Amino acid sequence: MGRMPNGKGELAPMSQRTLGTDNASPRVGPIVISELHYHPGSPSDNALAVDARITADHLEFVELFNPTVNPVDLTEWRIRGGIDYDFDSGTQLPGGGRLVVISFNPTKPENVNRVAAFRVHYRMDDSVTLVGGYSGHLSDQGETIHLQRPDEPPAEDPLFIPRLLEDQVSYAIASSWPDANGTGLSLVRGSSFAFGTFASSWRALAPTPGRHEMDGDLNGDGQHNALDIDVASDGIRRRDPAFDLNGNGIIDSLDLDWFVRSVLHTTAGDANVDGQFNSTDMVQV
Repeated sequence: MGRMPNGKGELAPMSQRTLGTDNASPRVGPIVISELHYHPGSPSDNALAVDARITADHLEFVELFNPTVNPVDLTEWRIRGGIDYDFDSGTQLPGGGRLVVISFNPTKPENVNRVAAFRVHYRMDDSVTLVGGYSGHLSDQGETIHLQRPDEPPAEDPLFIPRLLEDQVSYAIASSWPDANGTGLSLVRGSSFAFGTFASSWRALAPTPGRHEMDGDLNGDGQHNALDIDVASDGIRRRDPAFDLNGNGIIDSLDLDWFVRSVLHTTAGDANVDGQFNSTDMVQV
């Protein structure tokens, strides 16, 4: 565990030990909290027509994303922090799949209309998996959410289940964070590799629970490479509103810089997009 930023930030699992030197980058996931809708607006008219009792609090959600190719069994996994939720035994998160955790239990018969209204509000079909409900509510003022996975019980206490930190998000309403506080927008993680406590890892976008968000693969070929930078550059040159990547309302070179640094996690000059600027980039050029 180490502080990130080095020496002053929150404790997080590190990607490697660096005793006596600056801390390495934090280990992220691989299962991550990919979207967080902590202060939704009012339910849509269409949602209210399905369930007149649905409120803004019922529209909160936490989305998990599995960027790997293998399914993950979420038995004994849990969410802790401002909200508490224990995943049911046998809950599966497929490879490349998403799962949406909501504030109420979608399997209870008395919630059938509320589930339908939730799906109508977000224009969500039945293919999106919903689980819940968690205790508490996501704070409108900011807080820390932990995704915890189980470890093997120690031999001397086989009934004790240790918990390891899989991912964490510490969001805030400070000016450095994207404004998703009652605006109708949701906090969307720019990349499954981005550290969850950094404001630069998130954007305020229209909520899309269970659906794809930007992860750096702009051309959809399943890879993060220079072709994605080409797509971003072209969109920025054309002043395409979809390429206001840093969310400041202006389409300019800062969007490309944000994409390279915050989504691809590298710097200008890294031609092969391997996270390092060295002689191999010169060879490729």
